[in-house]
Amino acid sequence: MEIASGADDIRKFDRRVKDLCDIEGPVEYAVEPRIRGLSVQLVYAKGSPPPVALAEACTQRGDDITKNIKTILSVPLKLERIHGDLPFPELLVLWGVVYVETEALRSLNRERSRGGLPPFRDSREAVDDSLLQEDPRVTAQRPLDMFCCAVSEMRGVSLETHLEMMLALQSWGLRVNRPHIKLFADVGEVIGHCQDLKKNKAAFPFEIDGALIQVNSLDLQARLNIESGKRTRALEFRFSRP
Repeated sequence: MEIASGADDIRKFDRRVKDLCDIEGPVEYAVEPRIRGLSVQLVYAKGSPPPVALAEACTQRGDDITKNIKTILSVPLKLERIHGDLPFPELLVLWGVVYVETEALRSLNRERSRGGLPPFRDSREAVDDSLLQEDPRVTAQRPLDMFCCAVSEMRGVSLETHLEMMLALQSWGLRVNRPHIKLFADVGEVIGHCQDLKKNKAAFPFEIDGALIQVNSLDLQARLNIESGKRTRALEFRFSRP
């Protein structure tokens, strides 16, 4: 995933997307807040017999966190049909962010201070420590939460857009940041929204340090993965530090 730190980087990303896909007009993007936490990969696979259950989980570094992530209440152990009639996929590989809400982190740090332990600097450090515990019972005591952000592989279900994919995950019992996923058909609107997120970041119950910008069309995403030597379907816009 590419990283941006300013408006020019976002415009360059948009230009590369259009050049790779030979597009003259605007490209639609899905934008959501980038939460300060730890990126994780979850694999849900159809068992024998079904259901489609959580088979494994790992960090971007490759750490096996399967036992630990199963202690997070917002991570379902198997897919459930919450609403709608969309069939379950045979295989689902998704990326999410595990985080701790701001007030919960303060409470956790007060508890650590009473026990003579150093406080965590931020949500990412708290999550990293929690998910790498050898005893998952320790992880279970931490106030961890997770949002799903992207799907890297899905078999048996065909959808057209990233937003449809996020709604599908929600219909199967997975948690997505639906109120804050916004669609924009103009790169100028994307930049404006990123600036608004930075201006209003204190209003969120969790720390955000940027925005996740993804090409909304799954067909375009697939074409970008073929045409580009690295994944160009998504961009991490990171707020500059004051």
